Parts: sequence; C-alpha cells; structure tokens
Amino acid sequence: MTRIEVARLDFPILRTKEEFEHGNLPENLAEAQRAIVSAQHLVVIFPLWHGTMPALLKAFIEQVMRPGVALEYREHGFPKGLLTGRSARLVVTMGMPALIYRWYFRARGVRGLEHSGLKFAGMKPLRETLLGMVDAASDAKRRRWLDRMRDYCRRLVLRLPASVMFTRQARLHRREYGHGRAKMVVFLGFLHFHQSVWK
Repeated sequence: MTRIEVARLDFPILRTKEEFEHGNLPENLAEAQRAIVSAQHLVVIFPLWHGTMPALLKAFIEQVMRPGVALEYREHGFPKGLLTGRSARLVVTMGMPALIYRWYFRARGVRGLEHSGLKFAGMKPLRETLLGMVDAASDAKRRRWLDRMRDYCRRLVLRLPASVMFTRQARLHRREYGHGRAKMVVFLGFLHFHQSVWK
C-alpha cells in the first residue's frame, strides 16, 4: 500500500498555461501521478470549503493530472481523456445538511470536480457520498459513516485489481484492505477541517 499525505507535500501551484502544459512535474509528486495512472478506481475525500474542495487539493490535482497524463489536446474539438477505464467516488464532509447542499446549492463545487476534472479525463462512472452536519453528528453516527466507508473499501478490494484513495485518515483503510487481489494506493489528504468525523 502506498500512502502519500498531500498536506505535508511541498509543491508549487501552477500559475500559467505554459506551466500547466509544459512545466516539469515536481519530483515529490511523481509517485502520486504514477499511482493514478496505474489505478482503476479513484476515491477523493475532502471537506467542503466555500462550496468546493480546498485549494490545496485542487492545486495537487492540477499538478498530477496534466496534459499527456489526464488529457490529450487534439487539433479540433475537445481534448481526449486519457484516464478512461477508471471509475471514481467523491466523499465530501460539510457543516450544512447534505440535502441542502445537494438540492439548494446543486452541489456545484462537487459537480465541477466531477465533470470538468475527472469526467473530462475520461473517468466513469462517477459517484458521490455527501456527509452533512458533521460537527453535530453523534459518535454513533460517525461510527456508522466509518463502517460504511470500510465496507465500501472491502467491496472495492474484491472487485478491483487496483485502486487509488485520497483520504485524511489511514484508519479508513486498514491493513486488511490490502489483502486479496487489489493493490491499494492511499493518498492521505490535507489536515481535515472536520477532523472530529475521522477520530
């Protein structure tokens, strides 16, 4: 199992089109990029900040999913996605009720990552899990959430030969998940705003 803690990585943000298309990938992100390319499933777990993913996660995705890796420009039409044959799930924690974010705010921040990032790169199907009111959640509810994620990961191990995880807590993916046919690659995300969920 490969674990990469995004919050502790020191990498620059991309500031220009030239950097995005032709700049060198920072050495400390090469392993993460190789893991994404070799995986068949991507799980991204993050807290909702200002309606979308934290800037650090976006900067990381922009670095590792560049042209030549996630997409290929064509002379005419939209770029070709290079990460076809991979599925993905987003797991998002938030302070507001999940139904409010999904139906009133239309989950626009999550949709942006799904459609303009992962789907654009060729990934499908894309699914999501929204966990709302995390600060008010009881210990019993948090345990149910964790059990739900553990069960999901177990089923992934049985179904997929490889998977990539972006998550804050390694406790979601115990050693037992590395057994069987799957190769688990775990990316530990940034320090979580809703840390109490993942105690």
